[in-house]
Amino acid sequence: MAIAAAFTAFAVVPAQAQSHSNDATAPAKLSLNQGHKWATDDALRTGMAEIRMLVEPKLAVAHAGKLSPAQGLVAVAKVVNNYAGHFDHPGFKPIGNIH
Repeated sequence: MAIAAAFTAFAVVPAQAQSHSNDATAPAKLSLNQGHKWATDDALRTGMAEIRMLVEPKLAVAHAGKLSPAQGLVAVAKVVNNYAGHFDHPGFKPIGNIH
């Protein structure tokens, strides 16, 4: 449940989903807040740290072909790393070895 919430919160959502139209437009992009990382609060930092803790150890299993690609684990790991690059979370480290 937490992984789904984080993916929804930080995933790049196609612009057509945001506007509820059927036009094929470019996806929305997460960007810095006027050149600075976005502020976080305790709840966000706790949730993202828990998601990272759940995802990182499973990547080796996924890379070994023991998890179905349909589980989207690598996509969630990429979202975690996107969070690390755009949100001010002291001590938070991106997940390494994502293919």
